[in-house]
Amino acid sequence: MSTATGPWPAVLGLTLFGAAYMALTGTLILWGRVLAPLDAGQATAWLFLALSVGQAVGTALVDAS
Repeated sequence: MSTATGPWPAVLGLTLFGAAYMALTGTLILWGRVLAPLDAGQATAWLFLALSVGQAVGTALVDAS
């Protein structure tokens, strides 16, 4: 079995992560508009806060393992 060398595996991983992150944040913005049409900004802010907390908790859990 050969191992990947060079920067291309990292570039591919970063590209996939970036695309997924952009899709998720776009989905959160649209979901905020659906949840609270009259106050979409506040709904979106709460959803982004939840995303940030999830990232922090996920990082701590990965670091702990």
